[in-house]
Parts: sequence; structure tokens; C-alpha cells
Amino acid sequence: MIISRAPLRMTLGGGGTDLPSYYERFGGFFLACALNKYIFICLNSSAVDQSVKLKYSEAETELNVEVIRHPFFREALLKYGIRKGIELASLSDIPSGTGMGSSGSFIVALLAALRRFKDLPIDKQEIAEEAFEIEVLKLGFPVGKQDPYIAAYGGITAFEIEKNGEVKAKTLQVSDSFIQAFYNQTLLFYTGLRRRSREVLVHQKEATEKEDRSMLDNLHLVKELGYRIEKAIISEDLQALGTLMNKHWQNKRKRSVSITNSCIDGWYDLAIQNGALGGKLMGAGGGGFMIFVCPDENTRRKVSEAFRVTGLKEVDFRFDLNGIQIMNY
Repeated sequence: MIISRAPLRMTLGGGGTDLPSYYERFGGFFLACALNKYIFICLNSSAVDQSVKLKYSEAETELNVEVIRHPFFREALLKYGIRKGIELASLSDIPSGTGMGSSGSFIVALLAALRRFKDLPIDKQEIAEEAFEIEVLKLGFPVGKQDPYIAAYGGITAFEIEKNGEVKAKTLQVSDSFIQAFYNQTLLFYTGLRRRSREVLVHQKEATEKEDRSMLDNLHLVKELGYRIEKAIISEDLQALGTLMNKHWQNKRKRSVSITNSCIDGWYDLAIQNGALGGKLMGAGGGGFMIFVCPDENTRRKVSEAFRVTGLKEVDFRFDLNGIQIMNY
């Protein structure tokens, strides 16, 4: 039995510049942190049963890999030439469609398990790039590089993307006291709204390719704010981080009418009215999780109390510093 896990992520800045439609012209940059919320892949092999058994939200048993309905399982098995005698199951701490990069984490965890099965090295860069190739180049999903890369690397990490697609990762070195302050002064809420990011991402891709000036200006500013957020974290300035995240969100919400709605705007305004410095909706938009940064612990408690009447679930979290891991073998 092989069990792998990959963390879900929280993007702090630069999201959207990791799509090929943007970085192939201007280069991209994003900053994300991995959370202690995971997707697990369990792999078991059989010398007797020659079928491929899959368990996720559905169940499949196939003798022919090419007809597997789940695209990630199908393409990953084909990539590694595994066609029989294997059982795979997935488990997740967080539902899909909630803005935490679950698809990227899923593929990263799957590829790591298959690599261990084939006695191949667990190379984070290679796994992240293979995951991107499957999701974008093979399957044509309109997503970027941030989800598989932060799932593979973990930590609080800045990623620079060259125009040729090469990604350079830099783990930010911060003190334990800053990390604890981050936990004490931030809030993460689950909105209960699940969404599909495809509409927002397709719109961004098409507008960027058409050189829509408003879209390009928006993404240029997103990248600039990402660099400024990186500096705020390196200098361990939570006040600046919260203020910059507010600017980041106000700019991002202009990108598409599908990014926000009256409920999301109302929740955001509620946090700001009760003293939060800023925050954002995770992922492409439309639902999922919201994070808010507060100036101190008292304000954090005030915002938390204000949200109790909304019905939103407050979620405790910590950073994952390891990225992709094989849990047992």
C-alpha cells in the first residue's frame, strides 16, 4: 500500500499571471502558501486482479485504461504505462470547487504515488510540471501553474515564471513568531458556495489573447502587488500584508462579473467594517473560502463574532512546510 498526500493552497498574490496566455508574453509571478488540508491518494497493487479499480466520488472498474472516465486517473496511468492490476482511491479534507487548488493537488498526489510505485524519484519540480502538462496541455483545462507547484513544494513560496514556462521556486524564510502572528491575526471562512472556475479563467484567457487593455492592466497590477506582498512577508509586516491584500482583491474583482456577487461583497464589507485590514476570496472567484487579515488579535475576535450570525464556517489552519509526501510505503 502506498499513501501520498499533497496540500491545498492559499494564494496571497499574483494569481492569474500563472496562465500561459499571460506569462508567455510578460512572465508571471505568484506567491502562495500550502495549508494543512490535504488530498490523499491510496494505491494498492494486485498480482491476481488484472483490472484497474478507481474510487473517488464515483467508482470505476475497467480492463482498458483508455475508457476510464476520470481524466486525471486516465492520463496519469497512461503516462506511466500502468494498465492493469492496480487500485487507486482518493480522499480530501476539503470539497472540490472551493478555490484551494484541489485539482492541482489531486494530480500531484497521484503522480507521486505512481512514481513511488514505479520506483522513480519524488522530484517536486518534475511532478509539478507533469501535473501542469496533464491538466493544461493534455486535457486543455484553462488553468495555470500555481496549483500543482505550491502543492508540490509546500511552505510559503514565491514562484517566478519565465516566458518559456520555466518556474523558479523560492521559499520565503520567516520567523516562527511571524507565523504565529499570522495565525493569530487571520481568519479563514468557508462560504458554502461551490463554484466552477472555468468561466472566469476562460474569460481571462480569451481577453488576454485578444490583448484587451483592461485585462492586461489588471494582471500587470496583480503581478506588481504580488511582488509587494512578497516584500511585506519577508519584512514580516502583517499590517502591510493586509492592506495590500485589500488592494489585490479590489483589483481582482474587476476582472470578471463572475468573480464576486452580492453575498461575497456583503461578507467582505462586514469584515472591513469590523476592523479587518483586507482579505480576498480564494481561487478564481464565485465562492469557496475567504481569508481576512486583522491588525491585532482583538480585531480578529471582533470579526469572528460578527461572522457568527452569517452561518459561515470558520476554519482553523496551519501551514504545510513539506509539500508532496509519501506517507507510508
